[in-house]
Amino acid sequence: MQFNEQMGIVISPSISHYADRDIYTHITAIPEREQESWSKPEDFHISLKDTFFVNDYVAVLKGMRIKNKLVGIDLLKEDFAIQAEVEVLDKNQTHYLTPTYVIKDNQVGFVPEVSEELGVKILLKKIDTQAKLFSFSVQTRQKDWVIIKSIEMPYIVFVWLGCLLMFSGMGFAFVRRIREYYRF
Repeated sequence: MQFNEQMGIVISPSISHYADRDIYTHITAIPEREQESWSKPEDFHISLKDTFFVNDYVAVLKGMRIKNKLVGIDLLKEDFAIQAEVEVLDKNQTHYLTPTYVIKDNQVGFVPEVSEELGVKILLKKIDTQAKLFSFSVQTRQKDWVIIKSIEMPYIVFVWLGCLLMFSGMGFAFVRRIREYYRF
């Protein structure tokens, strides 16, 4: 799909030619990111190795890691981050999400993990060391999707051969009429 300001969405089909058929495939609809919004946050209070449900998936809190370095955040000696290892089980594969709880300059910060493929945003909000519980806030939205239309044209090659035969017949008739006209 191509976006054109004057024409809107312009479709460019993919065409596959075979001896007995042609297949035309094109995308007919895609989600508009501006209209999609995250759901209201859902809170989970879990301990290590517990499972919870996230957007129709089973998620397991596998563990926690203390990090001294984070990409995009400068941590000093007294600063640190705790990164949760959340395993999300999909039908065909396993996804790993790592929301981070940051303590920097005696202030708490959160780095959520967003998975566009799963439609999940997960945030490690609170760590209760006494009860060994971890609080997560999870927001979901519609998973990524597209609608693809595929049209099969069986024996379309015969239509093109018929057109070619018809035009060649018209050409022969045209040449014959010109020859008859100039003979007289």
